[in-house]
Amino acid sequence: MNTKLRKIVLGIEGQLLKLKRGKDVLFVIRNELMFDYALPIYQILKKEPGVRCWFCYFDRFQFKNLKLLQKEFPLRWISYRWAEVIKWDLVIMPDQGPYIRKDIPKIYSDHGVPTGKMVKGHPYVFGPKSLDEKGEIIYQKIFTPSHFMAERIRRLYPSFSSRLRVTGNLLSDELLTYREHRRLEDLRRLHFREDRKTIMLASTWGPHSMFQYLDYGFRKAVESISPFYNVIISLHFLNYVQRSYEGFKGLIVEDIFRDIPKGVYITGPSESGNRYLPLADLLVTDHTSLGLYFPVLRRPIIFYDNPEMVYSPHSLIYDLRKAAYNVKDLSNLTWDIEQCFETFDEIKMRLLSEKIFSYPGRAAKRYKEEIFDSLGLKNEGHLEGAVL
Repeated sequence: MNTKLRKIVLGIEGQLLKLKRGKDVLFVIRNELMFDYALPIYQILKKEPGVRCWFCYFDRFQFKNLKLLQKEFPLRWISYRWAEVIKWDLVIMPDQGPYIRKDIPKIYSDHGVPTGKMVKGHPYVFGPKSLDEKGEIIYQKIFTPSHFMAERIRRLYPSFSSRLRVTGNLLSDELLTYREHRRLEDLRRLHFREDRKTIMLASTWGPHSMFQYLDYGFRKAVESISPFYNVIISLHFLNYVQRSYEGFKGLIVEDIFRDIPKGVYITGPSESGNRYLPLADLLVTDHTSLGLYFPVLRRPIIFYDNPEMVYSPHSLIYDLRKAAYNVKDLSNLTWDIEQCFETFDEIKMRLLSEKIFSYPGRAAKRYKEEIFDSLGLKNEGHLEGAVL
């Protein structure tokens, strides 16, 4: 767009904005999983007078079934083609998303507790993906779950200090409200035996993930424990995407889990494993964020510690390893589970949880306060200690 035409368009836009009533918030989502992370924030805002929420889909082919999602959630949906030219009052992004106008305030709300995964040698959030073409930080605010995490980020990436907001975490608060009667209902729904303990195996994606690195060994580990335990397998949705296996010589999901033993439940590609965490008596995990949510339940964790995996300096995985029972493979998983139960230190797990999450039970309030602040609306509370 040439300079003269741009001035005309902006002039018309300015006049129209004077007539606008209320605030418009845009959630930018890539797929069903990112929608799962945006939905709880929407639920905080949906009944607020004068606030309208919109959902932008970038590429419908990244969704398993966008039409089904829109039918189940009849919200204000808009394509990226239109969303990128509109002057929103605020954009909330649970993931690093496509370009949205520079003159719009943006909040990066994250899509899980940061594990410190590196992308092309850079931290995913505090690297080039959060910068524009001039090297300036894209986001007005970056939500982080704890003061411990924020202090570590501030020390390592000082240019991001003023953007950090300590909010607690919505999912961890939800886990804290989970009750035993619901757990029994969920066990029955999965056709699990109530007299058995439940073991959950949660794997991220990529060549160093527990699932892809161990390949058929992952399947053998599941087979070895299924006669004794209920088993839940949660895989990152990219494990179901063929391009995630570029240069990968092993088996893929469908091959590894063909004719899986009875009493084993596998989450689908558009299903979040978060909802199954409360069912697990013990978690076997790699560097997926599920492993950093589980400590809030104060139960045993077996951490698959792949020596080839490199984490960013701010990663909470370093802290997880100190509190968990660490293994290099899953070749003797039945024994490791027994040992993990016997040696479990609940105090260590509680202290780890306190490092990961600040303000337990208060995340919704703090999210709302920060979002209202960005919208220029009156806050109901006081944002004490939110900025480092």
